[in-house]
Amino acid sequence: FDGFVICAANRRVCAWYPLPTTATAHDLANFHIPGKYSRLRMFYLATLLPFFAKRAQRLVAVSGATRDDMVRFWGCREQDVTVLYNGLSGAPREVRDVKELGSSILYISRIEHPGKNHLRLIEAYGKLPRKLAEAHPLVIAGADWKDADVVHDAARHSPNADLIRFTGFVSKDDMDKLWAETGYYVFPSLFEGFGLSLVEAMARGITCDD
Repeated sequence: FDGFVICAANRRVCAWYPLPTTATAHDLANFHIPGKYSRLRMFYLATLLPFFAKRAQRLVAVSGATRDDMVRFWGCREQDVTVLYNGLSGAPREVRDVKELGSSILYISRIEHPGKNHLRLIEAYGKLPRKLAEAHPLVIAGADWKDADVVHDAARHSPNADLIRFTGFVSKDDMDKLWAETGYYVFPSLFEGFGLSLVEAMARGITCDD
């Protein structure tokens, strides 16, 4: 091999780099959201990982915000971090007319509490008038992750519980079907380095709100 690429250097890196290595960081959310992970993992991400990540020959950030966080929290020099924005492949060539959009409200994210902020979304949805909620069911797509039981419990106790649907992990083909049913995309996550699903929703002409 001539080189090595680490696609998520904000999570895991190498202790040493025998080959030219590019390390890409997507976000440093652990510095912005207290309790996002366990105490041990928070310590690793804040203390150990930056020390080894900065040994890579090339550092890449997916946004200017992530680059600024790498400078602030990792102690990187700004000139040592290259910003390469996330992109979207396979986007529809023609954006649908608003009349062709579905009616459901969609949120795509792993079911992680508190970082992805599902609880506030479910709380807000529960306050919708019943008739409006019936016209716009809430679809939450993503696999269960940290403290997912808290999110599911909140959904069960929502006044509009019967209108909230969890899909679990979604394949690409099934994701296309979900997009076809969607009229509105919500993005309540507490912190993201880029927010790629927002870009995908906008590329499909879907109304977005964060």
